[in-house]
Amino acid sequence: MQKMDGKSLDLVEVNRRAVIEALKGVAPEVVSEGGVDLEKLAVLIGEDKNLSDKLERYNFTWPDKRKAIKSALTPSSGTLRPAPKESVNWDNTKNLYIEGDNLEVLKLLQKSYFGKIKMIYIDPPYNTGKEFVYPDDYADNIQNYLELTGQINESGRRITTNTETSGRYHTNWLNMMYPRLKLARNLLRDDGVIFISIDDHEVSNLRKICDEIFGEENFVGCFSRITKKAGKSSSDISKNHDYLICYFKSSESSLIRLAHNDSGFSNIDEYFDLRGKFKLNQTLDYDTLGYVSSLDYEIIIDGESFYAGGVSKEEFEKRKLEKPKDGFRWRWSQKMFNFGLENGFIVVKKGKNGKRIYTKTYLLASIESNDSGYYINYADRTKAVSTIDFLSNEYSNDNSKKDLDSIFDGRKVFEYSKPVSLMRKIQEISTKSDDIILDFFSGSATTAHAVMELNKEDGGSRQFIMVQLPEPCGEDSEAFKAGYKNICEIGKERIRRVIKKIETEYAKSEKTAQGELDLGAPAKQKPDLGFKVFKLDTSNFIPWDSNPDNLSEESLQRSLSNIKLDRSQQDLLYELFLKLGVTLNTPYQKVELAGKYMYDIGYGSIYACLDDDLDMDFCKAMIAYHDAQFPKEESKDKKEERELEKYRLETTTFIFRDSSFADDNIKTNILQTLRQMGLTNIRAI
Repeated sequence: MQKMDGKSLDLVEVNRRAVIEALKGVAPEVVSEGGVDLEKLAVLIGEDKNLSDKLERYNFTWPDKRKAIKSALTPSSGTLRPAPKESVNWDNTKNLYIEGDNLEVLKLLQKSYFGKIKMIYIDPPYNTGKEFVYPDDYADNIQNYLELTGQINESGRRITTNTETSGRYHTNWLNMMYPRLKLARNLLRDDGVIFISIDDHEVSNLRKICDEIFGEENFVGCFSRITKKAGKSSSDISKNHDYLICYFKSSESSLIRLAHNDSGFSNIDEYFDLRGKFKLNQTLDYDTLGYVSSLDYEIIIDGESFYAGGVSKEEFEKRKLEKPKDGFRWRWSQKMFNFGLENGFIVVKKGKNGKRIYTKTYLLASIESNDSGYYINYADRTKAVSTIDFLSNEYSNDNSKKDLDSIFDGRKVFEYSKPVSLMRKIQEISTKSDDIILDFFSGSATTAHAVMELNKEDGGSRQFIMVQLPEPCGEDSEAFKAGYKNICEIGKERIRRVIKKIETEYAKSEKTAQGELDLGAPAKQKPDLGFKVFKLDTSNFIPWDSNPDNLSEESLQRSLSNIKLDRSQQDLLYELFLKLGVTLNTPYQKVELAGKYMYDIGYGSIYACLDDDLDMDFCKAMIAYHDAQFPKEESKDKKEERELEKYRLETTTFIFRDSSFADDNIKTNILQTLRQMGLTNIRAI
């Protein structure tokens, strides 16, 4: 029976195995006894010479960078404890809210959410010299976190804000950000994307570390966002914007093109049913594209001749002979024009300077070409997102204040949040209806708010994972006076109020559908209106203390069970989820078997047996339950039958506590019985 430890995914070991396997395929000579001969590898790739040159190559570094990298690779010894009483719709929701230091939380999520997140948004501290507080002890981050949040007494460890006078102004910020971004990349799907809000203080450093972590080739763009029209005044300028940095995970990533909401699409013609509305914003002739003789031709419409630029026939013929470098010509070829004229894409309008030819731009149709010629393509006209799209006041901090005021009845409980409109926009351009969205600097939970609003509007089932450090609110703050002790309490309350608001809207829309009220059409599908709360804590398992000086009668008694006395079966269950790579919203049911209880996780993927005094009656009942879930299938094809039987036997992982059995003999008999049945995937905690 394989013993499980209490640590998260060992990323160093994962990286080591991946590198060794890759090298076996391309350079097997450098792999020996499960390790890499670095000298041979250096010779093979020509890195054994000119060492002095290597030291002068371009790189971005800072004090403690090596420690920062290692901190991302060090497994966590913590866990996430469920808090159903603080949650909404615990049994059915897939949304998650996690309280804790995001570095440790990201480590704990590695197994369960590796390569599963479609979009990450974060609004990290801007490093203005006063506002960010994060554990800074590489040795024991869980202990540090518990001290920071006041969950245990402080022992003199330094936990302070980052100030410009500290001498490590940029260093501290980089050491905080680098490991978190490193871990975040692991969680992204291959087609995933990350957005990061930042301002002038660290935008250049952020770009450099993101280039290193995500790759320069995966940089998408730097969007400017208006913060406040009035701006923040300095001695020389008013600062009116910050930035939204965007990176892809890989070449498989892309942003979703946006539907046109251009008010110029206001005209209707006989093709409206198929092509939608159209606009006339372009003349057919142009003078800035460079002269092309083949695009300078005579057009005859209703017996009237037209020449590019509105010139006379004589000027047209002279231009054709001289073939100038610059000058008017048509945008379309003659063949394309003939097709467009025949199919209603051309309009002649009279202006101050005479008649001009205009082309119709339809909302739902365009002229396309293939090997056979030109044809009408019927499709929604879309546009790429622009790096200046967020300069509208719609995305400013003025609107974020309005969002919070409407939710918290005008109480100023949180500063510097982002507006819901911004979060919705980036979700619209980066996610589809069933994607997972992560925000590990979630603050007032604007991202969660936007997810539920967007799902309400388009009928989607997007899931959110919010992570926030429960940083205490100052006693003189408006939030503290309103009853919120830390930022997490604000975020959770905001989500609860958004849920109540949407539920009220749905209640009204249901009445509308019944004809009782006239308030508009109901939404397409009711979104997931709930969230599970988890809290970072030390592992539920007690590590063995081999120091004889620490042995006592109490410690020896507790060693009979490696589970902490104050932890519930539900606590154990969710730590199992994290250790086994099961998502935290995976369904499970508690099944009674021979007077004991077993957790069936993921419809038979895992059976967790956490009760005490397990006996052979329980073992027989458990085997019978498994056979009922996965009945033996017969097939005429013996090979297929063997494969089916192998699947039946290997589908389920059995989890037992070491101390759960009535005695050692029963433990041995149960394990042997399972193995004889072919059920060999057995783990111990």
